[in-house]
Amino acid sequence: VAASTHEWGELAPHLTPGPVAVVTAHERVVPGEDLTGITLPGPPVLELPLTVYEATSDPAGLSVAQLHLILSSPLDGFVRGFEVWVFSNSGDRAIHPADGEPLLEVVLPEGAVPVQSSGGEALGPSANSANGFLYSVGVPPGVGTAQLAVVFDVPFDERLEISQPVEYPIESVVLLTEAGGLAPRGGDWEDLGAADFAGVNVEQFSVLAPAVGEMMSLTLVQGSTGGTSGDTLVGVGIGVGVLG
Repeated sequence: VAASTHEWGELAPHLTPGPVAVVTAHERVVPGEDLTGITLPGPPVLELPLTVYEATSDPAGLSVAQLHLILSSPLDGFVRGFEVWVFSNSGDRAIHPADGEPLLEVVLPEGAVPVQSSGGEALGPSANSANGFLYSVGVPPGVGTAQLAVVFDVPFDERLEISQPVEYPIESVVLLTEAGGLAPRGGDWEDLGAADFAGVNVEQFSVLAPAVGEMMSLTLVQGSTGGTSGDTLVGVGIGVGVLG
């Protein structure tokens, strides 16, 4: 494959040798990555150049370019949330946790229930936190090269408290809520104003994340109009993949 010295069995031991479908002409591949879930229109073709990275389980070069938090207006006693981690890797090797090992612990609000996730392997609850859930994600070198998205439901009664440990450097945190729905209280959140997000009126907020080892805490209360009924914003976020 390109200039790689890897044997086919090292790159995709679960596939028989032959053409493999890739998403773009500059697809990044981690040795051992499962490519069977890729679905493309038309016949499977191999487009070059295809970059293959050596892998490491050392997360020293890992950071979070952006953390996006999308929250629906309160529904019938709960709020649906959509948390998206956009990872960067400053090293020259793909960060790929060992089999069964987590890369990230996502601590959801008290009482929250994960609904679905994409971009990584869900490893189940964490032994270190009552509300923590572990995920394994492969991150190739570069900026914004991998994403993990977690959808969850959390009970809501007048206010919502979110507390998340910071495990890796985070450049910025962006919060999207439906106009008139939930709004942050306290902290150093900057109001970025209203915007149109795929046809949904939203309010945007941003804050600098705490340092590694500290807690990122967020309190939200019901806005003036209550927003729309239903999880319209979260549904749109899932549909457009947040960042494309």
